[in-house]
Amino acid sequence: MGHVLPLANLTTACVSIACLLPFLVGCQKQRGPDYSVLKMSQVTGTVTLDGQPVSGARVEFVEAEKQPPRVCAGETDESGEYTIFRDRNVPGCLPGEMLVKITGESGVDDDSSGGDPLRIPAKYNRKTELRRTVEQNSRHTFDFALESK
Repeated sequence: MGHVLPLANLTTACVSIACLLPFLVGCQKQRGPDYSVLKMSQVTGTVTLDGQPVSGARVEFVEAEKQPPRVCAGETDESGEYTIFRDRNVPGCLPGEMLVKITGESGVDDDSSGGDPLRIPAKYNRKTELRRTVEQNSRHTFDFALESK
């Protein structure tokens, strides 16, 4: 009977390890998506409205021909400069024909008078007329000189 106890302990240990192994494997550091296959490009630029830098505007590059479209976006700083990101921590823009939408922190202009400090006309966002072609694996600078009238 003295041999049964060590065998039982060995069996219990093996079963415990077998049960915990999937959890240990699942806890390994997971890698993010491989963005190199997307052949993204660096996109930067400046946004001005009536010649003045626009701070806090969202700049979106939206795929023009795909449904549902994928979006890459960035935000302008106090100098009106922006960098486009695919994901929050991944700078870059997908290649292809893109619609560009620029919105201010206070929303889009609906042609009504209001006291909001930043109004981007609808022709630059909701009714955008802006298009840019992003070549794959390239660097692009797209400056946007917007006019309020």
